[in-house]
Amino acid sequence: MEGRTPLPKNPIRRLHAGLALAGICLLTHLPGITRPLLDHHAWAQTLRASQSRNFVADGMNLFKPRYDYVEYESHERAPQFPLYSYAVAALYKVFGVHDFLGRVVSALFAAASAVFLFLLASRFFDGKTAFLSGLAYCVIPLRVFFMRAFMPDSMAVFCFLAGLYFFLLWLDEEKFFPYGIAAALLLALVPLLKIAYLWLLVAPVFYVLQTKGTSLFKRAGVWVIFGIVASAFSGWYGWVQFGAERSAGFAGQMNKEMSLLKEWLDPGFWSAHFFSRFPELLTTYAGLVFFAAGAWKIRRERIIFPQIWFVSTVFYILMCGMYGRVHQYVSLPFAPVNALFIGAGMAFLWDRWRAKQAFAVLWILLVVSMPVHAVLRIKHWYKPDQAWVLRAREEVDKISPPKDLLFVASPHQPFFLYHLQRKGWAAPLVGRGLEAFEASLSRDVKFLFVPLAHAGFDWPALRPSVASRYARVYAGPDFELYDLMKKP
Repeated sequence: MEGRTPLPKNPIRRLHAGLALAGICLLTHLPGITRPLLDHHAWAQTLRASQSRNFVADGMNLFKPRYDYVEYESHERAPQFPLYSYAVAALYKVFGVHDFLGRVVSALFAAASAVFLFLLASRFFDGKTAFLSGLAYCVIPLRVFFMRAFMPDSMAVFCFLAGLYFFLLWLDEEKFFPYGIAAALLLALVPLLKIAYLWLLVAPVFYVLQTKGTSLFKRAGVWVIFGIVASAFSGWYGWVQFGAERSAGFAGQMNKEMSLLKEWLDPGFWSAHFFSRFPELLTTYAGLVFFAAGAWKIRRERIIFPQIWFVSTVFYILMCGMYGRVHQYVSLPFAPVNALFIGAGMAFLWDRWRAKQAFAVLWILLVVSMPVHAVLRIKHWYKPDQAWVLRAREEVDKISPPKDLLFVASPHQPFFLYHLQRKGWAAPLVGRGLEAFEASLSRDVKFLFVPLAHAGFDWPALRPSVASRYARVYAGPDFELYDLMKKP
């Protein structure tokens, strides 16, 4: 069946291979797993962490996710299905509110995704190639960091890989229960967790059209799967008013933030994705050599599914426009399909080179350089940034009770409110942000918090005006705090 090989017949060996990959994957996520949410992309991580903390505070209602900023209290402003944040909140109920639990959840889904990538690869390649694909997946730099971050991306990638695996099982064995229904439920979760991932679902559609033709659409199971995915997507995003517009990768962002045509015409867009991020974060330089060899092997042997999967992922990143260019984690779906190509190239070159000592040594050096590249490329991502905010929380706690609302003079909405453990607003004191500040004064805001290096506007120019109206109750090298209920 289009060059496909069966899964390894020895279930014990398959189990050992899967456990080994899961263990290796977990090991890559241990660095910094217990540190506060102060590392790379802390903005996105604290956004989801605030949801988890508020689920616990608000009574664990899955359909009422809430962030820390007052403007976005309703589900209309938290559009993507909050299953990940809810799962972390469930752990909070048992073990207490600890940031590292979110990373543990992400790491566990990452490990499970490595197993399903191995199972997927085993459907098209021999056991050795499948295992090498899993190993390559474990050391892809972007995956190493973002699939342990406090974000739903790890869960979404797992659902996509597991959904693809069960979808292929259903196609081959024609057992809707359990394979078809498992595929439908898992693939339905993919765009609910990350709305932009909807574009990834073109991969199984194109694969069906390429291998089965339109005749497969006569089977009821196809329409049941489509109905479940479409109903879940339209049901959730239809209920979440304006959710699709505010969420990454669809509707309003296609016309505004994503700016597709503008991005496609910009050489910087292509350079950022395919000349910078792809070799540095999605393959490693040595991995790019194996990727090229794997692409040649897959193309020569006419193994269709990996080719369709990769093209679909390129289509996905193109449709993400500016959003995908700005946010590195948007490229995460490349990690598993790239690993498949890298694993195929590793096996292919080893078979060609192992009889020649010099080439065998070169192969080993290339393999070893991949995790070394990953460590060197992303080690600075783990360094805490703005750690002073933890001290700031202590100072704020001395001055005001937790129920007091704050206005944070910064565009970083979730980050400061989350670490200060307060509710309120966040915007730079300029333009519409200044209007929001004036409006908040009538909504019982008590304090103005100004992070000096992250205000996003000319604070020194505005400070005299603010200081003439409100009492400054704290002044330090990193932030200032004003009591909006008191005169200077």
